[in-house]
Amino acid sequence: MNIASTRVTASTSAPATPGFPTAAPPNGAGKIADTVDLSPPATTADVPRFRNLLRASTQAHLASLPAAVALALATCERSVADVGLRRFETPETQAGIRAIRDLAAQIAPGVLAEANREQEVAESRRFREGFLLPTDNPPDLAAKGQALMDRLEGSSPSALQTKVVVLDGPTLMAFVRGGENLYVGQDVLDLPEEEAAAILAHERAHLLERHPTLASICTEVGLVLAAHAAGSPPVAAAIKQLGTLATAGLQREQEFRADALGSDMLERAGYPRSAMTRVLTRLQGDRTETSRPTDDHPLLSARLRALSASAPAAQG
Repeated sequence: MNIASTRVTASTSAPATPGFPTAAPPNGAGKIADTVDLSPPATTADVPRFRNLLRASTQAHLASLPAAVALALATCERSVADVGLRRFETPETQAGIRAIRDLAAQIAPGVLAEANREQEVAESRRFREGFLLPTDNPPDLAAKGQALMDRLEGSSPSALQTKVVVLDGPTLMAFVRGGENLYVGQDVLDLPEEEAAAILAHERAHLLERHPTLASICTEVGLVLAAHAAGSPPVAAAIKQLGTLATAGLQREQEFRADALGSDMLERAGYPRSAMTRVLTRLQGDRTETSRPTDDHPLLSARLRALSASAPAAQG
């Protein structure tokens, strides 16, 4: 579930992805050794804005690969010339999307090393400071949410210590933006404990895999390619749309990945893996689902099928 908030927020570190209602990061790019110093800094005032760092690093890595950029640009230009994005599932359109995804995967390890987890955590703290209302984080619910997270973390330790932030108001949603903070509505903590833990585990998986930052890299690649086509505004706009589709596809894969990793986390913490299925079923209800190529979440029914298909292997 993503948040669609009317709050005035601080600058963000990544698209507001990963929400609880994705496949592995490209080429394993999300795997980063948790060896950085994540102790709270004395101040975050002098920390560069993470988004700017991410953008500059992406642009620098692309500039060092002119042949790869030229090939991806040619593929995207051919894609939009052939179909103009009128039909999203054509081979031509899919080729343009793959070109952006592949280029993002190629540079992701280098960008993640420069726009590192330390910087991401610092920006997460900046966002939290600008986002929270005085009525957020009521002490009893904050303690309840953090206790669940501590149990999950105790069973799968990491240098990244996830902080649960409880938002004011009864709403069943959760999201992360990268870094260390995980935001939940109060209704999440009113669920049965196992289901609340499932939501937290799903979101923590997004943080550990750095999914929001990987999605941002993909977005930036699309923007750089569009800028190369600036001489033709219609082509540039179409390539930018290809980038949007590429990022949305990556985020959908990340949701499947977070479900799988979150289920593993639940099991290690002593909760049943089926809690993930139960909470997704609760969210699905009896609604009629529809999907669009720009959706950043897959259908809940598709996520449930994926969990069901993986259950025999998990039990074996």
